[in-house]
Amino acid sequence: YNATIFACGQTGSGKTHTIQGVGLAPSGARMLLPGPGVPEGPGARGDPLGELGVLPRMVTQVFDMAAAREDVRISVAFSFVQIYNEQLQDLLWQPMQPGGSGPGGAGSAAAPPLALKEDAATGEIVVANVLEVPCASATELLTLLGKAAAHRATRATRFNEHSSRSH
Repeated sequence: YNATIFACGQTGSGKTHTIQGVGLAPSGARMLLPGPGVPEGPGARGDPLGELGVLPRMVTQVFDMAAAREDVRISVAFSFVQIYNEQLQDLLWQPMQPGGSGPGGAGSAAAPPLALKEDAATGEIVVANVLEVPCASATELLTLLGKAAAHRATRATRFNEHSSRSH
């Protein structure tokens, strides 16, 4: 299966809140998975106040379901693309380069240009040249999410003084 979360809407309408949840810094500083001894709650595992967003809930559930079934083997690859000023941007590129904030680093090399294309064999629409990073756990994927989110384009406007993207 392939999954895409596409969030669009007016500035300040709650896209980041819905996808990431409450209390997540743009850098991803708040861990999105429960720590040891965290009780079950009405939301996702270890989320007693229901503050986790769609993405951490989905990622945790996928890995939990796979771990519960010995007859299922999954492989998960993560990519993070932003459309900003009508340009596709690979937000994992810089954190993954040598010397940057990821396993690789600072990102001295420019990311290859991204393009939407149709895969002739499957008919699927794909993002050509996007970096896909294999992830073995929910923690690993959500850590990458935090690093990629730190590279989102942000700008304050009159409409989003309190939005996560304005600070």
